[in-house]
Amino acid sequence: MKKKGLYFIGIIILLAGAFYYFWPRPGVQPQFQQQPVTRLGEEGRVAVLEYHDFNWPGGFSISGEQFRRQLQALRQAGYTLVTPEEFRDWLQGKKEIKDKSILLTIDDGYASVAEIVPILREFKARALVFLVTSRTGKPKLTDAQLQEFADVLRPESHTHNLHYQGEIRPGKTGPALTSRLWLAAEGRQENRDEYKLRLRTDLETSLATLLPVNKRPEFFAYPYGVSNNDVIQLLKEHGIKFAFGTRPGLVTRKSDPWYLPRFEVGMPSFTPERLLAMLEVEFGKREAFSGWQLAGIDNFQPRIFWLEEGQVREALQITGPGWKFQKITRDQLGPFRRWQLSWEKENGEKLAIDLYSVPGGGMYLLEWTPANQDSKLVYHWQRVGEKGPWQVRTISYRPSQYGPYSQLASMVTTSSWPAPDDKWLAQPNRGYFWPGQKGEVYLSRGDSWEVLQEDTRRELDPGAKVQLHSNQYGTALWYSVTGLKPGQAYSQWGAVASEQLLNWENQISIADVRRADGDRYRKVLRDGIYNQTPGGYEPGGERVFWRIPAQHVGMMALDHDEVFFRNLVALSLFNAVERQNQAGIWPTEHLVKNLKEKYGLDQPFFDTRFNTDTGMFLLKVYRQYQIQAARQKAEQYGKYLWLYVENNHFTTQNKGYLVYDYQNLTASKVITHTSINHQLAEINFFLELYLLTGEEAWLTQAEKMLQGIRDIGTAWIKPDGDLHYAYLPDGSLGMQDYPLVTLKDLLYTQELLLKIKGSRDPLLDQLISSKQAYLQKQKLGPQ
Repeated sequence: MKKKGLYFIGIIILLAGAFYYFWPRPGVQPQFQQQPVTRLGEEGRVAVLEYHDFNWPGGFSISGEQFRRQLQALRQAGYTLVTPEEFRDWLQGKKEIKDKSILLTIDDGYASVAEIVPILREFKARALVFLVTSRTGKPKLTDAQLQEFADVLRPESHTHNLHYQGEIRPGKTGPALTSRLWLAAEGRQENRDEYKLRLRTDLETSLATLLPVNKRPEFFAYPYGVSNNDVIQLLKEHGIKFAFGTRPGLVTRKSDPWYLPRFEVGMPSFTPERLLAMLEVEFGKREAFSGWQLAGIDNFQPRIFWLEEGQVREALQITGPGWKFQKITRDQLGPFRRWQLSWEKENGEKLAIDLYSVPGGGMYLLEWTPANQDSKLVYHWQRVGEKGPWQVRTISYRPSQYGPYSQLASMVTTSSWPAPDDKWLAQPNRGYFWPGQKGEVYLSRGDSWEVLQEDTRRELDPGAKVQLHSNQYGTALWYSVTGLKPGQAYSQWGAVASEQLLNWENQISIADVRRADGDRYRKVLRDGIYNQTPGGYEPGGERVFWRIPAQHVGMMALDHDEVFFRNLVALSLFNAVERQNQAGIWPTEHLVKNLKEKYGLDQPFFDTRFNTDTGMFLLKVYRQYQIQAARQKAEQYGKYLWLYVENNHFTTQNKGYLVYDYQNLTASKVITHTSINHQLAEINFFLELYLLTGEEAWLTQAEKMLQGIRDIGTAWIKPDGDLHYAYLPDGSLGMQDYPLVTLKDLLYTQELLLKIKGSRDPLLDQLISSKQAYLQKQKLGPQ
């Protein structure tokens, strides 16, 4: 009994100590010490390093001495250099290698590579050297040198003579490997057969040229890091097993063998210290989450740190005891990583936080659901060791005459922080761009919601009170949320960058942050980006938001390479990939009253425009990041759309197709109108799929739909010069067209036709001219 009594007393003391440590005390801020890291499952991984020239100084060039210091640093830090043959065998499952391995690759085969051969021998290293075998331009390694250096260099192909930007139409160039070139003498672009013959001739010449120094080529490096299906198929036919791109990332056995990532480190700025810092982040030595570190997940208070150079720079901390960690899931799409974390209290109160890691920064998205009306959430974003003052930016909005959805006038305003302590901020209903000594953070407003259905919410008042507070540990922005009931929720998000979230000198970037608009007409939530519901949608109404099937914000964000926009691309990408159903589409779950009354359209239904916009977003993601999942999902949707077009259209006089905009998914089939902007978006998607895959079925379907537009002819043009919006089921034309949407679609179609056929469509040019003249006359367009 004595032992049991002492044991019980010991437990009481431990619990009391825990409550004392974790319970928030007035005036006390947490001291951010290093915490045990929750590690995720690891497997063998290789960082492939990419070099070019060793004739320093220059752009993509370093000195032999810097190269030597890099290898010395790698050795001292415990990294293992693997040979190309070991790397190949490991990828094929024939051999195991250590985690944290390094493969060296050198592009172009410049003569300066000879200068590092003694260094490679010193470190018993062997590198891939990708040779432009025509040896045009700067001096290249000779066959005699390659034979002499065979112990440390394995020669492979970088094409024979396709490492250049060629003319693809007058005034525009593209990579010769993946573009159909302009035949100036004939005034046209190569057709597909001519293009494929040029590829085949070049590759076979390159491999034949390599025979004296490599009788069995197995690796390839894409010039400029670009590829397509025709190139990959040709490589497979000629025995190539692996091909390298230029996107950064680690190689695992799950990596796409036809687009292996690499890190470009052959520049003067890549000191040994910077190289090690980058690799430590990538291999997860410093933190589990590539910038984020999770701490206290088994304790009472969730804490998430943003680390930089091994030190806590920012931290998100929830105040108050009683949280129990539930689960963590990890996902990755290309360079974008996501961790989904959740906590719960015994009374049913729930907290979920998603973390995203993108190149140069990351994002968190928080959602809280109360157990009862007395539940309270208090949390803060801490900036460690900084007290300001800062010039904090906000973006103010005002409606323009073109409505809330895409055309918003905005203004960037600055204010000085810190404000007086213990004062609630006067304008908590906007997001703040908060610069610091080591980077920048964006903290959104907090929003409270009534959840109407899985993809629809009504905004409530109030959101959160927001307070700025400083003490000896730094400065924190505090959020306090009260008064919510069961069935309601609270959300807030933030983004962090190692340097800047935005280039504040770039007015286009600022304008597109305005268009993304995460404060008023759009909301950024864990499960995607929500828009205000259009009129006539049910559920709908004032301050009701829905998660639309289209990824318009993600598409816009792809035009920028700043951290703020990369976060929005990552969120949109995960949403698009995960919410596509088994059929390959993204259904609309709302009832639209006017479509129900006109056509009998019920819920759920298929919206061709929203779905095709998401398909196009996925194709664009694939082009920019070579993420195979994005391509697979886009092609899956393309197959659904192809069949839909075949079975849901009006047939015009010359056997053209005008495709119904909408269709029931569970109720009986309906006939709806064909709007020209929907039709053009679908045509453009099929043309892009044809350019990507070369499969004639996509082009054939696009031609049938173009013929449908041609058969209506200039009847699309109204007497005032504007365009009719749609072809109606009774055979007439009508409805009011958008100011800019259809025009942009027409211009895009012409661009694609010029790329594929070398000529524009005459009727589409007439429609473009008429629409532009109408807009100019009416002085319509973005102001």
